[in-house]
Amino acid sequence: MTNYVLDTNIISLALRSQTSSAFIRLSKVITPGNMVLGCPVVWYEVRRGLLAKDARTQINYFEDMFKTFVWHDYTVDDWQLASTYGSNVVPRACLSAMPTS
Repeated sequence: MTNYVLDTNIISLALRSQTSSAFIRLSKVITPGNMVLGCPVVWYEVRRGLLAKDARTQINYFEDMFKTFVWHDYTVDDWQLASTYGSNVVPRACLSAMPTS
């Protein structure tokens, strides 16, 4: 089993088109053998953006997709660890870590 935490940009890219490479790659991640942790901040940002555009179809798809994620309320320790790790790596697109085949 592999664990994933997806950011707002990845989910937003995937929601734009079901034929996009982001959507296809995300579909390969959301499987019974993997665990996708749902971050409340990401849920808020994506849903707020879709509501602002009145994108009803995308809102429904997003909410159904997010139900398959494991909701995870992060602690201060989680954020500190993430920021420490993030400051030590070269910034790169999260999609590069997602499976392509």
